[in-house]
Amino acid sequence: MGRTLVLDGNVVDQINRGNVDAANALKKMGGSGDTVYISQQAYNELVTQPAIPRTAAANKEFLKDAKIQIAPAGTLAARGGLYADNQTNTGSVLSEADALVAAQAKAINAEIWSFDRAYRNNANAVRNLGVKVAPECTQINLVSGQSPADYRVGRRLMSFPPIEIGLNGQVTRPGPPGGTAGAYTASVGVPEELPQVGGPSPKGQAIIGGITLALEGINFVLNVINDNIQKKRANEALDKERQAIGKSRSDHPTEGILLLFFYTQVDAGDSIIKPGANFDYMMWGQGATHDEALQDAFKTPTISRAPSLSERKFDQEVWIPPLTKPQLTQAKMPFPPIAQARFFLGDSSTAIFQLVTFDVFGGFDDIIEKKLDLPNGRNANFLVLDPPAEVSWFNLNGRQTVKVHLKDAKTANGNTIRVVDLDPYLPFNAAAAMVFPVDDWAETVFNSVSPTDGANVLNSYINFRMIRWVRAANIHLLNFLK
Repeated sequence: MGRTLVLDGNVVDQINRGNVDAANALKKMGGSGDTVYISQQAYNELVTQPAIPRTAAANKEFLKDAKIQIAPAGTLAARGGLYADNQTNTGSVLSEADALVAAQAKAINAEIWSFDRAYRNNANAVRNLGVKVAPECTQINLVSGQSPADYRVGRRLMSFPPIEIGLNGQVTRPGPPGGTAGAYTASVGVPEELPQVGGPSPKGQAIIGGITLALEGINFVLNVINDNIQKKRANEALDKERQAIGKSRSDHPTEGILLLFFYTQVDAGDSIIKPGANFDYMMWGQGATHDEALQDAFKTPTISRAPSLSERKFDQEVWIPPLTKPQLTQAKMPFPPIAQARFFLGDSSTAIFQLVTFDVFGGFDDIIEKKLDLPNGRNANFLVLDPPAEVSWFNLNGRQTVKVHLKDAKTANGNTIRVVDLDPYLPFNAAAAMVFPVDDWAETVFNSVSPTDGANVLNSYINFRMIRWVRAANIHLLNFLK
């Protein structure tokens, strides 16, 4: 008799981050006759609540292709019993979001597979609530997360057919040659994995239907255009901006350029003949980072034709890096800085980061600490930010807020700083400071570990993806800022 399991959303996230073992385990379950569900809470976090339509669509397609449905609710009595048992004299065993997942699994007598800290580090306490904890919770190691979650990675590991998803959530599946392959985000000078059209070539290379445009001696591919008329329209739109873009790059050589190309496409339904994409218009912005350039691009309101019921709108981004990489970071900080600091290395050359996740119910939570050997012991300086008492995110119902639990902590050299309590409801003491790079070397070090994990719901805070986390004990404070 096969197993019955209920997944937490972080299983899908780990696979999208390249966790091969998690993907293989999930595929094995599907091929062994096991019944695998997604909890209602996890489904909400993956599909219903993400502020970015692309994220929601990608997660929905993952679950559909994996043939994973929402778990039955079970009886209210079974679920309510866990909620009551979860409360202790000192707080609770599970966070509110985790308790919702566990209660649904218990109600249908299923194992729960989650990578949350409570299941990895405190599995016996969870079992005492009457919940079956799947061995995969602890047997499968978490990936380091050195690159952001990418739905393309997850689909490849799961052997799903490739798809492309626009920022607006439009899903495009590669069709026969002559059709559109969908939108993607290109970064000039950085390899992009493009969707395959018509299957792999004999050399294992993707056959891309698209056009190449040039700007300032840089070539980039618009892979959604393969029609001469649309190519001409895109070129004409770019030609109108070439002089202004060239002058702006020259005047501000330490800032990059973000090109945004917008398209509409007729939805042919189930027909195997897919109409090509029609180019509509382009915009561009400039900034020290992608976030700042995107903000710059939309600083002037625009008016465009709304799509008809039979049309889909989507876009393609092209990021052109700065002409000159500045020594000092010019990026705007999402929160005010309070101090300058560096890693406390002691007698070693190892910097220690705290990896952190965020969800819209539980707020910030710790994952694992990540150690990084600094070449030749070369330390990195950073700014300690003043964490807010709450953060905001947005969905269809407008602005939502999540409380941030704060506390004071001592740095390695005895200074007191404000940090975020990552274990406010559990008997652990994980807490970390938000830190921000101050120069090119610090950016390089920071980019060696993953940004704050989550569904990108905090993207309203400019350059939030540049924040990393360090426990106070691993910080050597240089000076406070006045």
